[in-house]
Amino acid sequence: MLVVGGLDLGRRELAMDAASKQAQEGTIVVYVVTNGKEEEVSKELKARGALENSIIVAVDPSQGVIEPCECVAAAAAGTSIADYWTRKGRDTLVVVDDLEEHKKFWDQTERTILEEVGLESVASSSSALAAANSEMRAFYSSLFQRVGYLNQQAGGGSLSMLLLLDRPRIGSGDKARKFAVSDFDPSLYGGKVPHALESAAI
Repeated sequence: MLVVGGLDLGRRELAMDAASKQAQEGTIVVYVVTNGKEEEVSKELKARGALENSIIVAVDPSQGVIEPCECVAAAAAGTSIADYWTRKGRDTLVVVDDLEEHKKFWDQTERTILEEVGLESVASSSSALAAANSEMRAFYSSLFQRVGYLNQQAGGGSLSMLLLLDRPRIGSGDKARKFAVSDFDPSLYGGKVPHALESAAI
């Protein structure tokens, strides 16, 4: 499940409620922290009596800097850990908190492709950037493909997943924010969203 919304909307609280409830019932919770908040997550899980059945996979900020590639690797590692226990017959829950740094990794991937093939080549053909987007889709698909129940022959366990993602909050009344097409970063929303908005404005 993709949990979308700002922290002020209770995104993390929802994930923490699910994690603590599942852990208290014997589910193995693999909590992947990619935002440098592992101490907060650990304290919260302990306070809720859920730390014993939880595994925390955290990205260690190097001199205060979080490397986006390590965040992507942490999500894969956390899913692999849960998959191991699933095949041992255990129910598992993976929480990836959150995907903000992941976006930077895929931005870097596209920039690298641009540097390798040249801007003119990309301008004449979208296949290069399509390849980068394909890699991104393939990565997250490989994570979601682990979700489900296994039959007894395969181990008998189950794997559930929560991915936390931020989105701009739209207010109301005088506090309502007006958005422009440029607010919808193609690296996050994909090229179809800005194109659809531009088409609707015609």
